[in-house]
Amino acid sequence: MREILKFCDLCRYDLLLLDELGSLTLKKEQMNAFFKLMKERYEAGHPTIITTNLQPEQWYSLLEPKDMIDALLDRLNHRCINIMAYKGSPYFLYRSFRPLKFSLTKLNE
Repeated sequence: MREILKFCDLCRYDLLLLDELGSLTLKKEQMNAFFKLMKERYEAGHPTIITTNLQPEQWYSLLEPKDMIDALLDRLNHRCINIMAYKGSPYFLYRSFRPLKFSLTKLNE
């Protein structure tokens, strides 16, 4: 019951940040919960920020089934303001006072 309440909370947050998508391997049940969460947030119109080192086409090797990834990417792209690619030094280098050089590229244009 507690897990259901936590899931409902994630659906209702005004903004949800999912950091480092792809850093963990998800089990089938976890993938299903992720897809359901994203569907609920999309239908409610709640914004979600996803950070990842993976290009969208690489999500197919991370998640399954393919049709669910297609639906997720369609939903993200439909309400997306910007999909940005960051190329440069990792943030931890910035924190260690090294110069940070980067460029941002819009992917959805």
